[in-house]
Amino acid sequence: MIESQKLSDDIDQYKINVSKNEPIKHIDRLHRWLDEDEYNWDNTAHEKVYGKNVCNWLIHSYVFRFQFDDNCVVSGFFVSSDYDRNKALYTISLADWINFVDSVITDDVVELVATFDDKRSDYIYRIKKRGKRRVLKP
Repeated sequence: MIESQKLSDDIDQYKINVSKNEPIKHIDRLHRWLDEDEYNWDNTAHEKVYGKNVCNWLIHSYVFRFQFDDNCVVSGFFVSSDYDRNKALYTISLADWINFVDSVITDDVVELVATFDDKRSDYIYRIKKRGKRRVLKP
């Protein structure tokens, strides 16, 4: 939906906290699971990434596993795309992911600024403002 320009600029710029661990072994095409000795768990980086990047990692996931807390309840997930499998494994908390998905679900573009591009023969959106949709009552 982001690429189709149907979501607001706020969603396009939405960032999610992630933890990042680099592999210490080559992640080949036969090793799609998480082994304790495959990633540097002692050197975890924390960063914020665009929600649309996490969506891309999920769509192209090479490694995907749920993370469980001490009570065996899902608390997050591990993901790495086929492109990034030898660069990083990302951990995303379930709460942060649900907040992002909730923002996407409730996103309403209420103001739009667009210009027509003759070369593309299409409109280019300059501003897509998020707001609350007004519902007219009969």
